[in-house]
Amino acid sequence: MKIIGRNPNPDRYSIKEIRIDYELHRRVREKADGTRTPLADVYLLVDLEPKPYMRQRFVDGHSYGPKKNPCTLRIELTELQNMQQVISSRLQETYQFLSEHSLLGEFSNPEQEQETSKAASG
Repeated sequence: MKIIGRNPNPDRYSIKEIRIDYELHRRVREKADGTRTPLADVYLLVDLEPKPYMRQRFVDGHSYGPKKNPCTLRIELTELQNMQQVISSRLQETYQFLSEHSLLGEFSNPEQEQETSKAASG
């Protein structure tokens, strides 16, 4: 993971946009049937926007605005896959714990609630 930008401090930023990007390499992968495929690195780019804050600029004056420059968090594909695996396993462990201790309630399903209200009004 790499932060791209001037004076980055991710604790003071909020997510502005998430994008996918890639870099093509000059190397190619040659398959048994003779086709050649260029190799690429894929990245998840998270554009971060500085959070505004109140600061005193002069004796009696205050201003509200961003302190730092925007920056981008670049996450490599392998890092993203590791994050997904950790999140998935933690969710499974949480579900299992709640189920074993009879703490699992019924989850609301907004789509089902909309269908029920349409059927009742129709």
